[in-house]
Amino acid sequence: MTESTEWTPAPTGDPAADQILAGLAGAGELSPDEEIAAYREALDALAQLLEEQPRLPGLS
Repeated sequence: MTESTEWTPAPTGDPAADQILAGLAGAGELSPDEEIAAYREALDALAQLLEEQPRLPGLS
């Protein structure tokens, strides 16, 4: 029997990035097509986040 290990992302310090990565929890349990779609969606969301202006703590 193969034991499944749940992946837990390390905190990045950016709440938006952490939320995107947390959305991948359980992706390994999806069908291959659904898993690929989940990772593509997360990659697109992270790319969009990187294109936004950097948000530095204490600055508005």
